[in-house]
Amino acid sequence: SVYMHLKNYIVKQNDKITRGQVIGYMGNTGNVEPIPTNSNSINGTHLHFVLYDGVPYRGGIPVDPSKIYQ
Repeated sequence: SVYMHLKNYIVKQNDKITRGQVIGYMGNTGNVEPIPTNSNSINGTHLHFVLYDGVPYRGGIPVDPSKIYQ
């Protein structure tokens, strides 16, 4: 799984997590719209969550989670 634009991560790769556990905090890193400003630093705050079959960005294929977890 990939979580893009997180401000920080609470867990590390291979940590075991439980349902409802906080894994990180949303942020506005990278190219976001609207662009954050000093007066409104939360502009653009959002999260992209992607599941991959295989290694992300190295031949892995994005998977629709609704096809797996129904």
